[in-house]
This record gives sequence, structure tokens and C-alpha cells, in this order.
Amino acid sequence: MEAAYTIGGGGLHIKKYRTDDGATALAAGVPVVADQATAASQGVLMGTTTTHVAGLGISLDAVDASTAAQVTGGTGGFLGDGDNATHVSVIINPDLVVRAKLNEGATEDTALVISVQTDQQTAGLNVNSTPQVADNATIWGYNTNANNGIVRQTSAADTVVVAFPNDIEANDEWLFAEMCPGWDVGPTLTTLLTQVNANAASAQNNFIVVEFELKDISDDGRNNSFALMVMTDHSFGNPGIVA
Repeated sequence: MEAAYTIGGGGLHIKKYRTDDGATALAAGVPVVADQATAASQGVLMGTTTTHVAGLGISLDAVDASTAAQVTGGTGGFLGDGDNATHVSVIINPDLVVRAKLNEGATEDTALVISVQTDQQTAGLNVNSTPQVADNATIWGYNTNANNGIVRQTSAADTVVVAFPNDIEANDEWLFAEMCPGWDVGPTLTTLLTQVNANAASAQNNFIVVEFELKDISDDGRNNSFALMVMTDHSFGNPGIVA
């Protein structure tokens, strides 16, 4: 997961935060949240695959796990006093849009599944394919006769809401993701929190998809398609920000 841009067009604001207790490593490129569960905590935690409540932003570096009484080094970046072992850099812009790879399943870098059309559909509406494309999903042409790179949303019974502009042919190949831009129910992240589990049922995880980068076979769309998302439950999202 990486910073793409800010909706307001401003620069990135980066702050250092302590990690929660040093017992758990914190990775780079993952959502970071305030530790609200630990009494008197001044630290931050990684989010989970489905929850990023009290979000602070996206981490830029990693911090090693350590519960030692004295720590003289680490990978958390530079601080003026040299105590960098328990701090992590976080992009805190409330309007930050992050770019995350669409992934098939919970394990990072698993190629998206190809759904193969079983019959011709001259109306351009019915996606009768194997595996079946999910209802209310974003679908796009991956390796087709005439619909490569064209994006639609599915409704029930493998029907797209708006017809594809060209005939659907037998053996056309599709890719799909069970989410759409603007939904207030966000996608599930992969286990390491760096990518999006494209075909897990959406769950309220406090991200909204702003837009997609969806590629066909010419750009290796199975391994090179992305969701761009904004964190909606942000700790700094409502302190009197004026557009």
C-alpha cells in the first residue's frame, strides 16, 4: 500500500508516533490506528483486515518488535534524540488516497482469477462464465474479442447493469472484484494489510474505493490492477478542516 495523492491536492504530512508496547512489529505500507484498547497507551497499532477505526494514516517504515529494557537501534527512522527504535513515520493526511494492489485471496501477490465466458451474448448483458462473477461486483474485459479494458458493474444473475458496447463471445476472459467506487462498505485487506483481497465479501473496514486502475492482458491485469482508497474513520478527519 502506498500514497497516491491527496483529494485536496496538498502535500503529504508525516509525523512520528510511538508503537504500542514494542511487543509487536509494525510493518511499512500498512494502515495505522490509535491504540484505544490499552489503558494510558500513547502508542499506535497496525489495523486489521477489516477494521481501521481511529485511523491515523499509512506507515512509511517498519519497527522491529522489542520488549527489551534498553533498545539502542531499530528500523523506525531518525529522531533528533536518536531513539528511533520505537517510533514509526505515518502519513496523517485525512484526505490521503492510497494505492493497493488487487489480489486473489488473503495471501499477497496472488494473481486474480480469470472467469471464462461459456457462450455468446449478442446483447452484451449476460456474463455466463466460470467461475461465476459475483453479484454487485466490478467486472472488466481481460482477454476478450472486443471488450478488453471496458468496465461494468454486475447485478443479480450474472447481468451487468449497463451492457458492454460489443458482443460477448464464448471464451472471453473477465476479471472481477467484489467492490465498486463510492461504496460505504469497504474491501477486506490481505493478511499482511498491504493489498486488497479483491474477492472476499466486502466488510465495513473504514476504507472507501475512490477509483480503480484496471488492466487487461496487455498490461498483466491479473497482477497489475489496483484500488485507490481513502480512510473514512480518521482521527484527524473532523477537526474543523476547511476546503
